[in-house]
Amino acid sequence: MGVAYFTKRALSYLIIVSMAIFSILPLFVMTYQSLKTEHEFAFNPAGIVFKPSLENYIEAINMLKRPLLNSLISCSLCTFLTILTCSFTGYLLASYSFKGRKFIFVTIASGLGVPPQAYIIPLAMFAVYANLYNNIIGLGIIFFLYSVTGGVLYFTNYYLTNVPKELIEAAHVDGCGILSTYVRIILPLSPTIIALVLSLNFTSWYNNLLWPLVLTAGPESQTVPIIIASTAGRTLVKWTLQMAISVIASIPAMLIYLIAARYISRGALASLAMKR
Repeated sequence: MGVAYFTKRALSYLIIVSMAIFSILPLFVMTYQSLKTEHEFAFNPAGIVFKPSLENYIEAINMLKRPLLNSLISCSLCTFLTILTCSFTGYLLASYSFKGRKFIFVTIASGLGVPPQAYIIPLAMFAVYANLYNNIIGLGIIFFLYSVTGGVLYFTNYYLTNVPKELIEAAHVDGCGILSTYVRIILPLSPTIIALVLSLNFTSWYNNLLWPLVLTAGPESQTVPIIIASTAGRTLVKWTLQMAISVIASIPAMLIYLIAARYISRGALASLAMKR
């Protein structure tokens, strides 16, 4: 091990530490500023010495009680349905040859090329006719319908590259049907892709503002992004309150990511080891 080796190692650690600092810095600044009063923030936004106050968090908790529950219910329902249906669909498309398989796959994949704005009117009309408008369960179902395309492609690609067809054939030889093979073979091999879809799907819809604005009305069905946006008035923005709400609202998404990251890293290391 020479100077070049240690130089590469030092450079690698420097890049990793720098990326970590840049990733954590916004959360740190947001938490730091949320402990100030609006008066202190207005007259001394960069001040280091100040008297910490929890009044923003008390007000934020009162504002977030119902919206946070609404966001968690709708996003959890959407994520559960996406993982359940898309994993099974991806398994069928990746493991079996049947008439119309390519057409189904191309049709699903083509949905990625449609801009999200194009779905607003059709899905809004569907929500009204199906009695899903201004309904948290209905919001979760609409989230799920929009997530199907990406979910199927993720699972199909994962099963094509990580689950050998010989394993499926061996399961059928042992007497497993399509459903029992899915439950006993496919799902135990899927923690990595499930964790990935869980983190991406949950966080993307948890932070989504467009669809809750279109599909909900009234304070009973508001979600967290709507509350955050509502703190900014036309002439006045309550920055410290908005930061306190953002800090509290970011906790569920961070927990989901921390839980999923372990399985994603394990799967990545296992895949790398298999390729080597």
